[in-house]
Amino acid sequence: MSFLDHLTPSDEAEMIRDSATRFTGAVSEAALRQSDGFDADRWVGMADLGWHGILADDAAGGLGLGAAEAAILAYAAGHARLPEPFVASSVTALTALRAAGAGSDVLAGLVAGSRIFAPVGFGLPVGLATPVSAAPDKDGASLCGTVPLCEVGPHTTDLLIFADGPEPMLARLPSGTDGIAITPYRGIDGRHLGKVHLDGYTVGD
Repeated sequence: MSFLDHLTPSDEAEMIRDSATRFTGAVSEAALRQSDGFDADRWVGMADLGWHGILADDAAGGLGLGAAEAAILAYAAGHARLPEPFVASSVTALTALRAAGAGSDVLAGLVAGSRIFAPVGFGLPVGLATPVSAAPDKDGASLCGTVPLCEVGPHTTDLLIFADGPEPMLARLPSGTDGIAITPYRGIDGRHLGKVHLDGYTVGD
């Protein structure tokens, strides 16, 4: 028995747990090896089951549920060793986007699975997060810093960068933005990871 069995004994939570168990139980070891760190069909399957919208509100097409329900899905994904960035994008990034007042159009893409966000400089265990610095310049704010560990890969569509400074900010940029260098590597569990380096990239006002 895990700690999740004591969180939410509601029928809704049980339905989510059962659905997640069926979904992850159908993923074979061979499928995990063949997916090479990310499987687009599996990601779409998560979207179809509402995984990416578990914390999003109705306006973005989400389910509007809470942390307990998200924890059930995170546990299922971790137990099955799914390499897809569910927690990074659909929990950490989505929560930050909502807190920053992102529009429903941005969140809707995440909920549908068409946008995959990589948190940069936040969302990792204490001691591993390395924030970028933001310094005002004539065109807005200049971002500098190297974040050695981010859950970013060829599937990532957007970087969500936390920059610390006189005015902390959360910058959302396409993953292929010029002036941002990403050095890819792989985790021991097969996940796509990367080191993100910014050397004075300017975010406009």
